[in-house]
Amino acid sequence: MATAEAILTLSRQGVLIRQIARTTGHSRKLVRDVLRGITGDVFRTRQSSLETYRPRLDAERPKAQACSATMRPSWRISTRSA
Repeated sequence: MATAEAILTLSRQGVLIRQIARTTGHSRKLVRDVLRGITGDVFRTRQSSLETYRPRLDAERPKAQACSATMRPSWRISTRSA
């Protein structure tokens, strides 16, 4: 929301859309959308699809780490004769 507020503040100061876009680093389309009230939230955060499984994943993580530690292969450097 800070970005939208910055865009609106610059606009109230009389700064042109092109200059606002340069200053904020956003596209002119995004600046126009914010000024028209179409886009208020510039960067929306979306919930991860794994959020519903987080408790189970967090519970399983220690077991998986212990298992993977025992199953790691011992890496050997093989020398091939050419």
